[in-house]
Amino acid sequence: MYTTTFVTALFQIYDAPSVVGKTLEKRLAWFAHLASSGVPIHLFVDLKSAIHVISFLKHANIFITLINNLESTWTYSIFAPYKTKLPPTRLAEKDSFEYITLMNAKTEFVDCAARANIFNTPQFAWIDFNIFHVIKNVAMAKANLKKIAACRLAPDVSVLFPGCWEAGRNRDQLWKSINWRFCGTFHIGTREGVMDMQQRIVNNISNMLYLHDVIVWEVNIWAYLENESDWKPCWYASDHNDRLLEIQDTFVKN
Repeated sequence: MYTTTFVTALFQIYDAPSVVGKTLEKRLAWFAHLASSGVPIHLFVDLKSAIHVISFLKHANIFITLINNLESTWTYSIFAPYKTKLPPTRLAEKDSFEYITLMNAKTEFVDCAARANIFNTPQFAWIDFNIFHVIKNVAMAKANLKKIAACRLAPDVSVLFPGCWEAGRNRDQLWKSINWRFCGTFHIGTREGVMDMQQRIVNNISNMLYLHDVIVWEVNIWAYLENESDWKPCWYASDHNDRLLEIQDTFVKN
């Protein structure tokens, strides 16, 4: 019996067929590994991307929610006034306004999935659509996905994140360059924990953007919340590789 719904998204935000070496075909191939793992997946797609995921409807473990476009999201409505206010240190080809906005919509999608709770699970995890592009051992990653999908988080774990940096590192650069306190690719939490996280973002994001007059990546926003509020997520050392899905036993209920 699965305890965790994995949430992900596919949106068409670039006009170019390939961005930093990633094509749609590659992304769909990477997602196929996730889909075939059998874990419950709530996939959010925009109308332009819908035709590309029809084949995955054969998987009983995948539920698809259609959204007109990125502009239809709550996150976009908040970020829209800052279309030209992009961080000074970024990869211009990839880190467009649309990309940064989509990254920040992760918690919105998880919150929506938690409220719908299609698979009736007590836990929800964000996982990037193409996470397998950083995975070397596909079989082991699938085994870890199944383990996570069936685990119960420890009683003192509300939300849990893999990350590269210790808390507070480069906090003075949060509104200028990417901050890897959190990897961004994956995180997991209880239904209440992920909904609380999104509510904190809803309560604070407008003031954050107004104060700093720039938009930044979702991992920076999360680091800012950790640094400047009483939100203290659980964390484990990781990187953008197979370690993303290696949750230590201390965070899991025995």
